[in-house]
Amino acid sequence: MNFSLEHFELHFPPEIIAPGEALYEKKAVLEFEEVEKNLWSYEIKDGISYEIEILISPSKVLNYSCDCTYFTENGSCKHIIASLYHLRLLKTKNVKQGAKVVRSVPKKLSIPNILNQIDPEDLKNFVRTFAKKNKKFSTSLKATFARSIELENNEDKYENILNSVIRPATGVDYRISFQNIKQFITISEQFDAQFDDAVSLKQYKEASYIIKTLMSKAAYVNHWTNSENEEILQAKKHFHKRFRLLIELDIAPSLRKDLVAFGLDLAERSYYHISHAEQNLLIILLNPLSLDSKETILNEILNRKLSSSLLHVYELEKLWTIRQYYIEKGIEVKEQKTPTLSSQSIYRISDRLYEFKAYKGLKDFLELFFINGQIRDAFLVKKYVQVLKQIGSKKELTDMAMTNLIIHKDMYFYRLLKESYPDTIDDFFETIKSKIAHKKLKEFQRLYLAILQEDDKVEELIDYMSTSNHAISHIYEFAEYISERSNRLTEVLIRISDLYLSEYMGIESSSEMKRLLIFLRKNKWDKELGKLQKHLLKGYEDRKSLKSEIKDL
Repeated sequence: MNFSLEHFELHFPPEIIAPGEALYEKKAVLEFEEVEKNLWSYEIKDGISYEIEILISPSKVLNYSCDCTYFTENGSCKHIIASLYHLRLLKTKNVKQGAKVVRSVPKKLSIPNILNQIDPEDLKNFVRTFAKKNKKFSTSLKATFARSIELENNEDKYENILNSVIRPATGVDYRISFQNIKQFITISEQFDAQFDDAVSLKQYKEASYIIKTLMSKAAYVNHWTNSENEEILQAKKHFHKRFRLLIELDIAPSLRKDLVAFGLDLAERSYYHISHAEQNLLIILLNPLSLDSKETILNEILNRKLSSSLLHVYELEKLWTIRQYYIEKGIEVKEQKTPTLSSQSIYRISDRLYEFKAYKGLKDFLELFFINGQIRDAFLVKKYVQVLKQIGSKKELTDMAMTNLIIHKDMYFYRLLKESYPDTIDDFFETIKSKIAHKKLKEFQRLYLAILQEDDKVEELIDYMSTSNHAISHIYEFAEYISERSNRLTEVLIRISDLYLSEYMGIESSSEMKRLLIFLRKNKWDKELGKLQKHLLKGYEDRKSLKSEIKDL
């Protein structure tokens, strides 16, 4: 924190300002003392006495604390407010400090008083003993003073501290506890501040040790939390910005080379995920400020990886994502071979590029999977028409959606067109009608009925179903719609039953009728059930097996 003492009210919740001011006006300030330069200690009477500490600089408020429960839970309280009112008046109005208490023997046992009076050797002994007993304190102590301590290998000290909090995975069921994540965030913030100090002092090698450790461990934690922890995602993004900052400074060539090697190695690890279009290692390392030619380097990496027999799927997945993102930016890349990837990897690349709005790169990527002018995979073709909706022509989208509606028989394509071009849906419907309405295959008839339902053409749906040779199969899906949108369900049931029984006889037909009657009973269409039973018993008296099945119900 860092805000003006003069206008401190702007930085606190309104609900504690008035109570704090009231405390101050009631002269609740019992004692105050500048225990060190710019470190003030207050005692406030509010039922019982509370001890407050405020650090200033001298016109800015840098930190504060209170030993009340409300402060512990909320990070501020009315006792802080009362103290700040008094301190502001003290600092800005030149008030006589008659109430100020400066004593050789303190009244209260506060931390500043303890540190001012105990023997330094006793303090060292206490810290040493307590650190052995308390792991969190030990880790925090190491993290706080890590940059100040010289070791034989300075890089190890940062890594070892974080390894004590986040231990390496021991199996597929490995989990990182919430407490360890919080401790990791806290230590990371301390290291991040030390990175700032190192950069400002031009201690670039020390800064590189810090940022490499932070990036590696943040990527690791992100992987084992399934990229679902928002604090870790933000930390990961922030550390990438820090890495970019360092690599673009005027650092020694040997250090830049070391950072590039680290970045390429980490980017290839299976636990490193690209979760941001700009803040990821491959983009940073291919930046012209860090490497001479991103086109050449990218092609070199791609060609080397594509020809490797030891290629890890995660590496190629990430390389293709970056490759297509560069295509989006108009940077030429030569490699055009279809990547050998698992379907899940291809899906991940597609989703990530769409998320990055790299539509051209995604379009080019998906077109690598065309076979005889079509993408056969249902997921990829849906992604392709989504891209066409963003950057394709009306004709491209219409043709692709029409073709795949017929190939995959998936209403997704019809709905996409209906949403994209509602003014032309009637023409489209007529085209569809001419292509599929008279086809005899069951799946085409089901698709046509689904389109009629989508457009709420219940009468046309009933008429079409009544002539369909697969109507008995479709009624289970469309009966509820017919019941809701018309009073013709009984009529439809009788017509399709007659149509079916005119073509099929024997046990098979009897079993199908029984199935239909049970379906009506389960859905509590008792009226329709009774009328259909009556019709079947009267119209098909000569079919003994059918009569037997109906009577059983």
